[in-house]
Amino acid sequence: MAYNNGVIYNLAAYLRIELPTYTFYINKREPLAGQEFVPDECVLLLDTGGDETGQYPFDYATIQVLTKAIDAPTAKGMANAIHNLLHMKWGLQFPAITVKGVVYPILITNHIQAIQPPSNIGTDENGLIEFSNNYQIYYTGK
Repeated sequence: MAYNNGVIYNLAAYLRIELPTYTFYINKREPLAGQEFVPDECVLLLDTGGDETGQYPFDYATIQVLTKAIDAPTAKGMANAIHNLLHMKWGLQFPAITVKGVVYPILITNHIQAIQPPSNIGTDENGLIEFSNNYQIYYTGK
């Protein structure tokens, strides 16, 4: 059964550790604490990663990864780096994270798969190039 159930926050914590030079946003692109503006190069994680039906007998979350940059090679490179970290991986451990007083415990994945490879979806309202792809993250318990 599909539940995001905080998985997006665990995923963001994992990606921030693995890709420390990237700026990650969850569900909306607005300045983070201490930021005066949102950088052009960033990654937006959305808990609307498609309606694919789960293929395995585990709970799962679908997450959309949207990379943005001034130029296509940079946006594509960011999307591919995330794809290489996640696609067809088993047993990844996403760290615990506290968001607005809610603790999301460590999450160990069963399997992660991309629903499709990163694709150029054009430009946003600010002229930034966007690459998008969706993932199914299978896990037990939460």
